Amino acid sequence: MDGTRSLEVRVEKRGNKYVWELHREGVAQPVKFSAPVYLSEKAARTSGDEVRMDHLARLAARAAKRTSVKKSAPLVGNSLKRLR
Repeated sequence: MDGTRSLEVRVEKRGNKYVWELHREGVAQPVKFSAPVYLSEKAARTSGDEVRMDHLARLAARAAKRTSVKKSAPLVGNSLKRLR
């Protein structure tokens, strides 16, 4: 799954202000959302896009960390076997 395509920023007007919601493809509830504080749709979209990029960066960092742990795990296991 490509993370950049699976997250979508949606902007809605609530009352006289705008909100953004970050939605994952195939999930009804938003991953993240804002309070209705934005005075324009453009401001809400810009803020939502920034949060989307931050969220994707965090997911990428977490995936990289998981991959590096998986790569180093066999080395730790093998070195313990040699000590016994």
